[in-house]
Amino acid sequence: MRWTRNVIIAFVLLFIGLFFTSAQMYLHAGSTPAMNLSANVAVSEGAGVVPETAIIPQKEGRDSFVAMMKKELARRVDTIVVPEPVVAETDQEKNDQEDLNNDATNREIIWCDATVLEAQLAANWPKEVSVVEREGARVVVEQKPAIQTASGTVAQPPVTLLQFPVRPVLRTEPSCLTSGYIGVTKDGRLIHNNDVILYKGYAATTLVGYAFDGNPIYGPAENTELDTCGGQTTATGYQYNLRSNENFILGCFMSEPQQPILAG
Repeated sequence: MRWTRNVIIAFVLLFIGLFFTSAQMYLHAGSTPAMNLSANVAVSEGAGVVPETAIIPQKEGRDSFVAMMKKELARRVDTIVVPEPVVAETDQEKNDQEDLNNDATNREIIWCDATVLEAQLAANWPKEVSVVEREGARVVVEQKPAIQTASGTVAQPPVTLLQFPVRPVLRTEPSCLTSGYIGVTKDGRLIHNNDVILYKGYAATTLVGYAFDGNPIYGPAENTELDTCGGQTTATGYQYNLRSNENFILGCFMSEPQQPILAG
């Protein structure tokens, strides 16, 4: 930036030099015997020195003329605007800002050492599944199709896949996740922990489904403080809520999780 400033100042000094020359020619044209005046006006940062000799027609006007020229030089130098250098944002600063925007609560997923194979769970999960309440428990059942026999149609009893209390007991220490699948929707479909985008449009009071520990999962609650697992205690009990700015639903289970019982 220094060479840019020096170039600008050099142009200013050239203009002032021309001004001195014109003034010298004008005053010398009809003057009385003149005197030599040395005007050594140094410009900051070694930019240069104005011409040393200026011819003034009358001694009594010398001081006012020099004062005028110094004032004009100072005004022109002070009005030079040198743009501030643009400092590029570093990659680290960009990453820090992105982390701040994308992970406002700084939650992390607590994984178990031994995890269930997600592909196996998804492959064996039945298509006809429903969630019902009976005898104080919430039960996830598979609806078996009826069997056609010689004597007629015979209904098959439902098969229990999961069962947990309607109001699960909270643990003092959270439980880790054993799989990317963390629960079932209210109509029995598996919920993957990364399925946030599927439920971003839900209200904070809209039921998405139930976690494998029995606690309900509701839509995004943006302005509510959630715990490490992603839940909160309300007037109706403990519940999980999504965060639309996070890429996972649960960080852990706050109650004892149950493993689905699937046919091999």
